[in-house]
Amino acid sequence: MRRSSILSLVGLALWTSIVWAQHPPSPPSVHPRQQGKPAKPNRISRIFSSAPSENIPERTFIIFSGWFPKKSELLPKDDPLLSQDVALDDALEKARVQVIDFLHEEKLGGNWKPKVNFIRDRLLADLRENEVIGKDVKGELKEFLIGDRIRYVEEIRTVGDPGNETEHRRVWIKVAINADNWKLIQKEIRQDEDEKRLALMRNRMGFLVKFLTGIVALLGTLCGYLRLDEWSKGYYTKWLRLAAVGCVGAVTVFLWFLVAK
Repeated sequence: MRRSSILSLVGLALWTSIVWAQHPPSPPSVHPRQQGKPAKPNRISRIFSSAPSENIPERTFIIFSGWFPKKSELLPKDDPLLSQDVALDDALEKARVQVIDFLHEEKLGGNWKPKVNFIRDRLLADLRENEVIGKDVKGELKEFLIGDRIRYVEEIRTVGDPGNETEHRRVWIKVAINADNWKLIQKEIRQDEDEKRLALMRNRMGFLVKFLTGIVALLGTLCGYLRLDEWSKGYYTKWLRLAAVGCVGAVTVFLWFLVAK
């Protein structure tokens, strides 16, 4: 009778834990609409709804990097501070920060933060010299291509004393957020949410395995104590109880550390 009750409890605990671990995070609650007033879209519906393009805030950023020494054939080629790409990388990082600030300001991106590769591959737009003129230009402007696709502007100036002059460069890029690449942003946000949900489920499954291991150890200790006590006809009851208390204490400490984590 006692064994069947214990097995029933184990089965119930396993079923409940598995259902809890596999259940995805609950979506945010949706408040009922008030009669006579249209319901305001919440943040989730604002991100994932297929709103018309005119409702999507469009924004264009023209961003420049810091000044960096221009690479020379006499300087080490493997020096990252002298690479011709360092100015472009700096501009892309600044563009990433501005895009994050814009999305947070408009309450559109949630906790999603774009990567530099996404800015470079998806959000860059062609930039011409005439768009840079008048924006604190201090050197000579030249147009180049990024990956033979997107046009950017390089600015070069000479600094230093006569006879000891060095060329420095900085890069100007243009980032555009519009209806077309907004769909790409939505896709990235969905993928980020899916990855977070998957990571949460994995953490739950890991916690479940450890927790059930401790529960099974407790129940195994109890069953073993009852079985051995019955087999020994009470001759070793004190020793069995001592061993059972030690096992229960060890498993309890393990479960406490697991839950406290």
